[in-house]
Amino acid sequence: MIRKKGNLLKGVVDAVNVTDNQTSVVRMSSFSACLILKEMGFDPILQMVCRDRNRIAIQSDILGAAALGINNILCLTGDHQKFGDHPKAKTSLTWTRSS
Repeated sequence: MIRKKGNLLKGVVDAVNVTDNQTSVVRMSSFSACLILKEMGFDPILQMVCRDRNRIAIQSDILGAAALGINNILCLTGDHQKFGDHPKAKTSLTWTRSS
C-alpha cells in the first residue's frame, strides 16, 4: 500500500508526512513506512507519537532515523488511546510530568 500510494505522489510532492498510529489505531510503524518511501526517493517526515514511547525509545528512534537518512521528524503527544482500537492501553506519557 505504501509503495502504491508513493507511486501516485512521485514528481508531485516535496516531502511525505508519515503518521504514527493515527487516532490511536494500530497501523504499520511510521519508521518502516519512512524507510520504504526513502528507498523510493522521497523525503519522508517521520511522525513520532510520544504517547507510546518512553525517553529511551524516543532517543533510540531519533538516532536510528538519523543513521538511515531520515532527517525530518515531527514529535507529537498523539491522540488519547481511549479513541483507538485499544482503549485500555497504558500511556507512556508519565515521564513528561517529572519535576
